[in-house]
Amino acid sequence: MSNLEELEQLVSYNSNPDDLLKGLKRITDSSDITFSTSFGAEDQVITHLLYSHFNNCPIFTLDTGRLFQETYDTFHSTINKYKLDIEVFSPNAD
Repeated sequence: MSNLEELEQLVSYNSNPDDLLKGLKRITDSSDITFSTSFGAEDQVITHLLYSHFNNCPIFTLDTGRLFQETYDTFHSTINKYKLDIEVFSPNAD
């Protein structure tokens, strides 16, 4: 069974995110996984799960320059808690 077939099987038969990530870790490495976060509640859960299984999984965010202060606060709290290097992409101001 190929990695893609195994991943498809994991997704279709497994509704437990923790088990899904354990399976994903078994068939790939963290360099194959990238996560985009907006720092909402659901993204914080995913960040925690990813960090628990892939502590070097690349994470990025989009900063429009119009985010709420609470979003920036959560961003910095997440970096401090998990010691992450979250890549930030911003639109060209021009």
